[in-house]
Amino acid sequence: MNLKSVVVSVVVGMLGAAPAIAMPALDEGAAREAMRRALAPWAGEAAGPGAIIQVAHEGEPIIVEMTGYADLEHAAPITEETRFHVASVSKQFTAYAIVRLASEGLIDLDASLAAYIPEAGVYRDVTVRDLLAHTHGIRDAMSLVGASGVRSEDVVTNAHALGLILRQRAMNAPPGEAFAYNNSGFILLAEVVERVSGLSLSDYCRGLIFQPLGMDDTVYVDSLATVIPNRAQSYAWTGEGYGRAPFNYALTGSTGLTTTGRDLALWAAHLDRLAEAEPAFHSAFHTLGVLNDGARTTYAYGQERRVYRGLETWSHGGRDAGYRAFLLRVPSEHLSVSVLSNAADFDIAQTTYAVLDALLDSRLAADSVVITTPSPQQLAAYEGDYALFPGLIFSLRAQEGTLGFAVLGQEGVTTLPALSDHEFELNPVTDLTIVFDPEGNGSAEGFGYRIGLLGVLPASRIELEPFDPASVEMEDFEGTFYSAELNAVYDFVVEDGRLFARHPAAGAIALSPYQSDVFNSSNNYFQNVAFVRDGLGRVTGFHLSGALMVDVVFDRVR
Repeated sequence: MNLKSVVVSVVVGMLGAAPAIAMPALDEGAAREAMRRALAPWAGEAAGPGAIIQVAHEGEPIIVEMTGYADLEHAAPITEETRFHVASVSKQFTAYAIVRLASEGLIDLDASLAAYIPEAGVYRDVTVRDLLAHTHGIRDAMSLVGASGVRSEDVVTNAHALGLILRQRAMNAPPGEAFAYNNSGFILLAEVVERVSGLSLSDYCRGLIFQPLGMDDTVYVDSLATVIPNRAQSYAWTGEGYGRAPFNYALTGSTGLTTTGRDLALWAAHLDRLAEAEPAFHSAFHTLGVLNDGARTTYAYGQERRVYRGLETWSHGGRDAGYRAFLLRVPSEHLSVSVLSNAADFDIAQTTYAVLDALLDSRLAADSVVITTPSPQQLAAYEGDYALFPGLIFSLRAQEGTLGFAVLGQEGVTTLPALSDHEFELNPVTDLTIVFDPEGNGSAEGFGYRIGLLGVLPASRIELEPFDPASVEMEDFEGTFYSAELNAVYDFVVEDGRLFARHPAAGAIALSPYQSDVFNSSNNYFQNVAFVRDGLGRVTGFHLSGALMVDVVFDRVR
């Protein structure tokens, strides 16, 4: 029997005939109303994209609401058969495949990545478990792709991304030092699945998961030539209406799954049943990441654990181009809530939790919200400059009983409403909040950049030296620079007194000096350029950093 037959047999046998579980008391009317409120901006006569929201119990949809169009050009409405790209929700399926191979003795989660991908020698200290938990310290593939000169309209495949990951000669940080969510780990895991099983991730998951569970509308799409019936197209607001949002990834592992709400309900029910059917596997799959200092993260293998109003929940969101997706499980209630959208401005996480609140409100613990205002001493402790990523620097200053917020290199200061003595609202539309440690003493070492209910990114305090941009001799930095890690060449030129980095395909990036020999830009993969000089003061190269990509080396060649 081949490996594919083995895994299908394992899962089919494991599913068995699950006993019926009584449905919990639900306020279906309130949940439906919450769904309709969330969908209201996309309803009505104006043609636009939309979303489908679903509550399921034991894999069976019990409340479904939808509105909008899957395809604006053909006026095709969103239905229960509409298939959506779910972006990073894909990660839990990749993780499941890895843990299944580990349970069969074919992968050692604590073995070096190089044991399965020998050419990944630079990552010899990275384990498979590090990849699953986002504690690997590897530079982010999508920043590497962008910095290599790939445009948003260019096709990106696993082979392309993997090639860049394996060209790197350094990392962001040692493995286990910190949790840093990025896509490189799961692109590498897709390659591990292929090398160990002999099947592509798409084929392996079809036999392991999709066929046995009856997920007939689910597939990993590894080629843009693949025809997907009933597929929703990707849209974003242009200021005058919705236009196409380019989606040119043919990546699997970190992303790539196309599915429906109904299929996600089957998957959620399967994961809940594992607790009794395969407790050892269930426990392994729900293992939270552990850092070198022993601290546990909230992230397991492709899912985040959150205790929400007294309930244990497991969830993950996804964002690619105009696609938005969120899947939430409440194992104790055997419930799942999914939100799938093809509109870039749809708030998936807030919608999901609003539906859960309405559905179970009478049984959920009350929110312990204490409204307080920050004291002058607290505001003084929060003042300072903070880097979310190298070159992306936020300046906070006490102002009118709250904080003023500015982005280094951009004009204007925004007054942030204080939500409490340690929380400040950055953007109510996208639910962005700055959160300080309420137990902190003295100057804050950093803050959390909270993206609604999708997660939190750490921003660290930095100290900027006094600096006069007018003192910079821009001509020092003109020349041609090459990175072996990216196989990319950029020409640096000065035009009208400003420095630009030019790539033959990607175009020009405007750079602004903010420290001696250090520039930044608004481009997320070219956020920080730190030049290097020799003993005679001549510029010999630079280190490039961006979102989850630190110190990629460029050498001057002309």
